[in-house]
Amino acid sequence: MKAIILAAGRGSRLKKETKDKPKCLTVLANKTLLKWQIEALNKADIQDIVVVRGYLKNCINFKDLSFIDNDRWNETNMVFSLSLADSILKTNTCIISYSDIIYHPSIVSKLIKTKGDIVISYDLHW
Repeated sequence: MKAIILAAGRGSRLKKETKDKPKCLTVLANKTLLKWQIEALNKADIQDIVVVRGYLKNCINFKDLSFIDNDRWNETNMVFSLSLADSILKTNTCIISYSDIIYHPSIVSKLIKTKGDIVISYDLHW
């Protein structure tokens, strides 16, 4: 099982918050959004994590992660970023996540246990 985190965009709606860093490096409760995700995935026994990065890509340099670079981040979208991970998707079962959300490890564990070609989690109370 692998995880692919889509983190190529700028997050322009956050304006000055993302002037010097990608949106996934925004801090919430003393951790970046990306760190929250990495920890949730690791606690659900997913260690193989690939981040598709673009805007200020060199800011995203966590050790133990793999990277795919979307150098066309400013003219493409999430679907294009995901397509850059096509070789991974063809040969692995994957959890795919936007980089600007947080979730509990139990959500990841439930996704892993759920049968189906495509499984999506959502929050009924959002």
